[in-house]
Amino acid sequence: RTYDSYDKQYDKYIKEYFADRDIKDITEEDILSTLTICSKNCSTHYVSKLKTLWKKLFIIAQRKRVLQMNLVDIIESPKSDKVTERSLNEQNITEDDFQAFCEAMSNYGHYLPEEKEKIYNRDIMLYLLKVMRITGMRSQEGRAVKRENIIFAGNEYIDAEGNATTEEIAYVCVRRSIGSTRDEYDVEINTKTPQSIRDIPVSGVGVNLLKEVLAYSKHDLLFAKYDGTPIGSDEFSDYLYRVSNSCGIKVYSLLMRKSFSADLYREGVNPAVTKRLMGHKKEDMSLNAYATTNKEELLKTARNRKFKK
Repeated sequence: RTYDSYDKQYDKYIKEYFADRDIKDITEEDILSTLTICSKNCSTHYVSKLKTLWKKLFIIAQRKRVLQMNLVDIIESPKSDKVTERSLNEQNITEDDFQAFCEAMSNYGHYLPEEKEKIYNRDIMLYLLKVMRITGMRSQEGRAVKRENIIFAGNEYIDAEGNATTEEIAYVCVRRSIGSTRDEYDVEINTKTPQSIRDIPVSGVGVNLLKEVLAYSKHDLLFAKYDGTPIGSDEFSDYLYRVSNSCGIKVYSLLMRKSFSADLYREGVNPAVTKRLMGHKKEDMSLNAYATTNKEELLKTARNRKFKK
């Protein structure tokens, strides 16, 4: 995440009130007041984001030896009952909508045959999106996957009829990430947490998809651009945004991860398995933050409940 993403919050909650103040004169009460105002209008996520912005400002002041203490560290953020529209309505995507989006993206730009670089960059980002959907990887994890991180193996199991069957399995081994902050932009870094290091099994059409990606990609960094450099976080998000506007189906990178968790939840997958696949520290993170529901599911539940008259 770049510093530019904080501009609106800075203008609304900090610049408006403290533009003429020296940071040395900012008090704990000043910071808390902005967080409180934010909590009345925004979700807890945005309150936390504003607090992070304050912390960054104090860190800069410390580095310049203007301050010795970061006041933000001693402040407890106010809670918010607000829920963003995205949290309510954009937690999943149907398979039909996803396929329609992929079809729109595969033709986006109407590039000429000689525009090989543009075509390649578009197609490799589409492959990345598809792989994120079947693995639940974070965008920064997917953009760091290398050829050596895709491993194929045979798996023997007993099918429903009691017969011994062998299937081909592919493992996507998450080992690193691509940074998105100003200091680490487009640089390979450690994963978000130690739990994020994991091997994600893929079967069926997912195996064929990974083989297709390996055949198409020109580089060891599997989803690198035409020139071999990593896809930037903003670059990927911006491309999805533009395709979304063109086809009317809203898709963003985190939606793939939310869909992955929500699908597993509906299929009754053990929360411990979901946690492991998503690389979370705790099961409640996979359930509460990602496996959200929608209006149709709530209505279906209401219809299916049986009561005696």
